[in-house]
Amino acid sequence: MAKPRICNPSRPSPNTTMRVAATMASLNPSMRIAEQLADFRGEVWPGGRRDYLLRHLDRVDVISQHLPAVAKYIRMVADRGIESHLVFKNPVPMEFALKHMAERVSVGIFDRLATI
Repeated sequence: MAKPRICNPSRPSPNTTMRVAATMASLNPSMRIAEQLADFRGEVWPGGRRDYLLRHLDRVDVISQHLPAVAKYIRMVADRGIESHLVFKNPVPMEFALKHMAERVSVGIFDRLATI
């Protein structure tokens, strides 16, 4: 799989397009942290189904591979790149567990979208 060209999530350009995956996952007291993290490992589950993180990254890859067409459709400059963000309603363990993937995806919560 080709690596997507993704801008630095900490310094977006005003002409950058972001691929945001918003999810309602939240820190659920009845759900163990390990169970929540299992859905966002970037792996293929038994039976061939991809977890939520891998599906998001696959979509970023597809957008990156077709960036000129996407740029034309949304009327942006094609060489600006895209950013990959996972946005949650509430603080979640994935915010901290995915720091090692900061080059490919930025994780945050909805209330902090204005700071991106």
